[in-house]
Amino acid sequence: MINASFDEARAARHVWVTERPKPEGWSERSYEEHAKIAEGLVWASRIFVRRSDGMLALLTVDEIDGKPWVHLSVSHKGRCPTYGDLAAARDAFLEPSLSAYQVFPAKAEHRNHMPFCLHLWQPLGRDPFPDPFLERANTVAA
Repeated sequence: MINASFDEARAARHVWVTERPKPEGWSERSYEEHAKIAEGLVWASRIFVRRSDGMLALLTVDEIDGKPWVHLSVSHKGRCPTYGDLAAARDAFLEPSLSAYQVFPAKAEHRNHMPFCLHLWQPLGRDPFPDPFLERANTVAA
């Protein structure tokens, strides 16, 4: 929902996003405040700022092939999030019992609306992919 009006962005909230509690250590940012900072770029259902370092987390649910997927964008001003940043955001906002995926789209499909931003996707309520590490993890643990 790039450059959507505030009313459109609010109306697009999925109940899963709306009912998520605000994680400890994070503040919620208003659409108006975010739009001023992000030059009018408003597409997320909810926007959070980690109080310790200003990291942004934008949370929404998108329909992909008719199925809901949680989309979590994580960014810092001036630098790309670290693995630790991405893991902390995943722990704060996504379901721990499901896998989350970082996708590298085909070159022709790549879009970059925000520098220093990484994305995680998680299927809502189900995991459609097999765990490629499960058999190996069971072997190593045995």
